[in-house]
Amino acid sequence: TNCDIWRQSAISKIRKLHPTYLLVAGTDGFATVDESGNVLTGDVRKAAWITGMTDTLQNLKSSSKRLFYIADYPAAAGDPITCLKQNKTVGKCINPLAKAVSMDWLQTEHDVAINNGAIFIDGTEWICQTDPCSPVIGNYLAYRDAGHLSATFAVTLYAPLYSAIKKYLV
Repeated sequence: TNCDIWRQSAISKIRKLHPTYLLVAGTDGFATVDESGNVLTGDVRKAAWITGMTDTLQNLKSSSKRLFYIADYPAAAGDPITCLKQNKTVGKCINPLAKAVSMDWLQTEHDVAINNGAIFIDGTEWICQTDPCSPVIGNYLAYRDAGHLSATFAVTLYAPLYSAIKKYLV
């Protein structure tokens, strides 16, 4: 129930602020539950996410001049810090692109974004620059755990994100 309260409050504040640009992101990484708290799986989970994200985008699209949807990013194979400490080599901590990214989920995100007036941004290649995907990109540890990018690496994504959205800036 707290998530619903937070979400409605956030949407209300965003609508009042009326930002020129609004970036929304989603993830496949959290459990989706029904009103009774039961964890949803499979097609039922996907349908619930589609309904929720559609509702969110519909509530937000009139509150800004440009609405962007940033796709979920590739996942790490596991906790990269633990893996690198245990193996002392990046090669044992890589994740094949097919496991790091669900192409079905990416297509779902794309379709929901486009169908609801958002500009779809896919940053897969910014994070998974090779196949298999490495948890280390350049001089940066890309992930702080299995499901979150490190803050230090995330800052490096400014340039490719700006490049992807600049043609839409007013």
